[in-house]
Amino acid sequence: MTDWAERAATNVLQRYAVSATVPIDVQQIAERMGISGIVERGGHGDGRLEVEGRCTRIVVRPRTAPGRRRFTIAHELGHHYLRQREIRSLAPSAEERFCNRFAAAVLMPQAWTETRGDQDETLAALFTFAADAEVSLSAGLLRLRQLCGWRGSLLRWRSDGKTWQLFAATGLPPQTPLPSSAPATSSILDRANTDGACEQWVLPLLLGSSVVDTFADLRISQRGAVAFVDLRSASRQLPSKADRIATMWQELAEMLDAPGSRPSEVSKHRLVEPPPPRRLKDSSGSR
Repeated sequence: MTDWAERAATNVLQRYAVSATVPIDVQQIAERMGISGIVERGGHGDGRLEVEGRCTRIVVRPRTAPGRRRFTIAHELGHHYLRQREIRSLAPSAEERFCNRFAAAVLMPQAWTETRGDQDETLAALFTFAADAEVSLSAGLLRLRQLCGWRGSLLRWRSDGKTWQLFAATGLPPQTPLPSSAPATSSILDRANTDGACEQWVLPLLLGSSVVDTFADLRISQRGAVAFVDLRSASRQLPSKADRIATMWQELAEMLDAPGSRPSEVSKHRLVEPPPPRRLKDSSGSR
């Protein structure tokens, strides 16, 4: 499926793009592929194709962020590409996967991505990559993970002025619990700079029932907070299944006051008060 989507995107770029320079002019490609117009209108999802006779339009949800809007248009062009070739044998879920991969390959061509992705995995590098391609951070990260072996995960928070809510996570490692904020997370987000600069922090997160420390690139703005973290190392801090079972039996024995039971120890998996937030220092010793 991935190779097919890559080949299809390469074919479209070679045939319909006036220039293959990034950022790709996806609206121009749409016109040259026979799309009669791109209109904004509400409805289900981010976008859809509307076909009336020989007229085919792409409908995009109003007030969509520019990067997401471009990806939606490219995604709908994937559906249009299949219709043009009368390919109707794909299951709906398979067609959606094809269109997502097609959109990524159109907006972030493979050769260009591979030359840009051969650098240190940092939030600043991800911001630059996504800005150059005019895509969202999430779309950029997934493409870099696919082609360049990036392994970081992207976490997003929003604030109501009092609390921080983790609302999105992209690129989680397999079998990693969905992260959430630990008790000390909000205090770190409150203390971080709000000027849009990327900083490094030791950021506690809650994975399952365990608090783990992660090394995070963090950026705070008026729109919210973004962290780029390596959750693979964090996952290794989680207790094993055998440890959790042993702890469960130990706690059960203590609850029943069984003979020979030992005084309770703090369970490895039990939520404990995290240490005070620690800020990483760079090589120059600056804050």
